[in-house]
Amino acid sequence: MYLDPDVAAVRALWAQSGAETTNVVVEQLAAFAEAVRTARTCGQRSASVLVWNWSQGDADQLSADGSLSERDARLIVARDHGFASWQLVNGQCDPSFERAVDAVVMGRLRELRRLLAEQPDLVTRRSAYGHRATLLHYTAANGVEIRRQVVPHNADQIAAVLLSAGANVAATLNAYGGSYDTLAMLQSSGHPAGAGMVAARLERVLAGDR
Repeated sequence: MYLDPDVAAVRALWAQSGAETTNVVVEQLAAFAEAVRTARTCGQRSASVLVWNWSQGDADQLSADGSLSERDARLIVARDHGFASWQLVNGQCDPSFERAVDAVVMGRLRELRRLLAEQPDLVTRRSAYGHRATLLHYTAANGVEIRRQVVPHNADQIAAVLLSAGANVAATLNAYGGSYDTLAMLQSSGHPAGAGMVAARLERVLAGDR
């Protein structure tokens, strides 16, 4: 599995934030934003990663002590989940879909097959987050929440299972101001490239060369 240190840091912060105690997106992200504020004050890497990726140069100036305002922390975590602003944050996560996402990004092939057998329509469901990703999009490790930009060693097998189950390779997600399919996101992502031959195998699957 390829897990970039920055992604690992954000994953750890999410796990510590208590965000997963609720499926209500605005409650999740409020908890995460508060954790980011605390992490920023403590100088933790996870907060720096999120600020660098999502402040986009228009966040308020940090306080003299390096702290982050509630407003800016919420804007950053909203963007990390595909929402253009905090005001657009809404919805409720689908627990079954979220379990399937975790199986995809962590390369748990047996679990993914079981979940798809139990609920075949998971393959066409979309995330409650602003990017509206499908399960297949998560294989690209790009355009989705940073904590899930993980590349399992069997990413090509994960994608093949999803495609066999009916995933639409042409489906797009909302990211970086546009709409892109999984292959486009894969080809513009640094994480799969860091995983070496995994990216090449995954690209062949998405391109139909299986």
